[in-house]
Amino acid sequence: MKKLKITFALIFILLIKLNAQEIKNYNLYNQNPILYNPAYTVNDDFLQAYTNTHLQWININGSPKTYNFGANLNLLPNMGFGLFVVNNRQGLLNNFSADLKYGYRLNFQKDHFVRMGISLGIANNKLLVDDAVNVDVTDNNLTESYYNKTVFCSNFGLAYQLKNFEAQVIMPQLFENKAFNLYTIGILAYNFNLNESWSL
Repeated sequence: MKKLKITFALIFILLIKLNAQEIKNYNLYNQNPILYNPAYTVNDDFLQAYTNTHLQWININGSPKTYNFGANLNLLPNMGFGLFVVNNRQGLLNNFSADLKYGYRLNFQKDHFVRMGISLGIANNKLLVDDAVNVDVTDNNLTESYYNKTVFCSNFGLAYQLKNFEAQVIMPQLFENKAFNLYTIGILAYNFNLNESWSL
C-alpha cells in the first residue's frame, strides 16, 4: 500500500504545471469519456451517437456555452472510427471544430487492455465583433482576420485498464499556433463494485 501511495504522489507531481490553458469543459465525463479522450472511440460493437449541451454561469453575459455532437462505431475488430463536432462560445470568442477520430484496442486478457486514440480535424476561431459593445471597430486586429482563422487541430489519448483500475493520459491540443503542444491531462480511477446496483 505504501508503494501505491508513493506512485500516486510521483505521478501527481509529474503532472503539475505552473502554466495552464482552458479547454472545453464537459459535465458528462463518467457517462461519455470520449468527450476528452479519443481512445474511447473504440468501445462496444454498436453505433454510439450523443449530443451534449453545457451552459455555465447562467444569466451572466458572455458565459461559456458548449454544444457538441458525436458518433462512433467499431468498423473492424478492435478498431473504432468516429466524428465529433463542437461549438464553444465564451464572451466574444467563438470556437467551432470538427474532427475525425480513430481508436485501437490492444487486448492482453479479457479485463486487461490498452486503448489508443487520435483525432484530426479543423477548428475555426472567431471574434464576434458585431456583438461587442464599446469596441473600436477601426482596430485592424479586430476587423481583419487576426482573430478569425481556421487551423488544424488534433488530440491524442491513451487508456490502460486492468480489471477495475484505469489510467489515462490525454493530450487535448497537440498543436497550438502551429507548434507542438505538450499540455497533458492525467486520470487515475478505480471502480468499486458495492453490489449489483451500486458502484463507486
